[in-house]
Amino acid sequence: MINEVLVVYAIVDDLLKAIGHQEDVRMQMSDAEIITSAIIAAMFFGGNQLLTCRYMREHKLMPRMLSKSRFNRRLHRGYIASKKRYFYGVKVQLLTTKSGIPVELSILPAEANDVRGLSSLPLNLPEGSEVYTDSGSTDYQAEDDALDAAGIKLKVLRKKNSRRQAPAHEKYTKQTIRHYIETVFSQITVNFPKSSHAVTLPGFILKVESFIYAFTMKQAFL
Repeated sequence: MINEVLVVYAIVDDLLKAIGHQEDVRMQMSDAEIITSAIIAAMFFGGNQLLTCRYMREHKLMPRMLSKSRFNRRLHRGYIASKKRYFYGVKVQLLTTKSGIPVELSILPAEANDVRGLSSLPLNLPEGSEVYTDSGSTDYQAEDDALDAAGIKLKVLRKKNSRRQAPAHEKYTKQTIRHYIETVFSQITVNFPKSSHAVTLPGFILKVESFIYAFTMKQAFL
């Protein structure tokens, strides 16, 4: 596990530097160390951050490890909820490569429909990319806008009453590719604990995101 910690830290540190991330030099732990700890918690400790912090400290991987309360405050620092409202549960909108590596995600209220979920993704993809979605994401204007603005083709699995029907072979391809995302979600959730303790909604969302980031690290780098 020590090697995995070192690899994850190196990746996180490089990514933060690549985006020009700035942090207070007076901090006891760097942001890269905080993020790495959250990802390792999801990878090996079922999201239990207390056990993770203890492991990091005992193995001298992060000798400046904070106490549990200070660690949680640092992990939540900068999290800003754009809108507070009550709802039952959350849903994850996930975009992956064909090989199953997540590249974009958003977390929405469970009440959000698929069209809203699709529009929540930046779709920062190379020109000519094809994005496969199910029929719930049908939005003709969004399809036209994505193609005109960025050359991205939204391959929507059409309903029987759709105005834009696709040939049979294309429908088969869409159905086959859509199975990939179901497999990805199964692989991510297999590491979820039976219950996850979180005092606040932002805390719960951070834990969910940590599991997705941990899966991404494993698929792409480990």
